Amino acid sequence: MLWVPGVDYVGPWREAAEAADALNAAAVEYGLEVRASPHAGARGEPMVWLRPEGARVIVRVLSEWGADRRAD
Repeated sequence: MLWVPGVDYVGPWREAAEAADALNAAAVEYGLEVRASPHAGARGEPMVWLRPEGARVIVRVLSEWGADRRAD
């Protein structure tokens, strides 16, 4: 990672950590195998990373949810 002097990385990382923790807690609650990790981008933007298999799980769940909503 490139560190730029004067850029706040800690605050954005904390924001990303809150979002990642919320996603991980929801995944556990619903029995999903997803692991979100907090990061801060090169310009200090908060980011949440997923492994490809976790992203695929979310895509599957959203697709099923969308199909159910269209069926109603």
